[in-house]
Amino acid sequence: MQASGIVLAGGASRRMGRDKAWIELSGKFLIVRVMEALQDLCSEIIVVANDVELFEKLDARVVRDEFPNTGSLGGLYSGLNAAQNELAVAVACDMPFLNVDLLKFLISLSFDCDIVIPSAYDAKRRGDERKTWQGGNENTAKKMNLHPLHAIYRKTCLPPMREKILQNDLRMISFHDAMRVKIVEQSEIEKIDPQLLSFWNVNTPEELSKAEAFSAQ
Repeated sequence: MQASGIVLAGGASRRMGRDKAWIELSGKFLIVRVMEALQDLCSEIIVVANDVELFEKLDARVVRDEFPNTGSLGGLYSGLNAAQNELAVAVACDMPFLNVDLLKFLISLSFDCDIVIPSAYDAKRRGDERKTWQGGNENTAKKMNLHPLHAIYRKTCLPPMREKILQNDLRMISFHDAMRVKIVEQSEIEKIDPQLLSFWNVNTPEELSKAEAFSAQ
């Protein structure tokens, strides 16, 4: 099943203090590491950014946010709308340890749903007390440990996603109630990525230091 790869690179990077996409880790820019993980998996790679000119040198289609200042949800919409395939893998530009086998596994689960999304702690938080999803009104990705920027989406998501953006409901899972969602539990993910490194993103200088130390091992 062919899939497009969507890399979101439009964040403000306030906590890092500089554009995360162009930070080097083990001699490669973070965004290049992410793109290399997607190359053999996706028939096209789309980078969504506000400053398109900064990314034109990459071997990818670069598209501008259709809804500026709408955060990751707006970026996801723009990338999915631009995708040539019905199915897309969406990731962030600051995830240096993506696991291609895990992404393939998520794609393989997408045949009967609109969204495939992992539920897991990332490697940086592995020792934290685990929270349990109890249902009811608990409707945030954080409480479910969901990773909407390490997930599979169909173009069927576009209409409800657009509706939520126009309503200024910019939560990444705001449109999920209208979709067929498959949540992949941590126990399944650990069979492929035991250390849960796939979900490690680099938001701060301290997290970059930890990633550098791990990469040097």
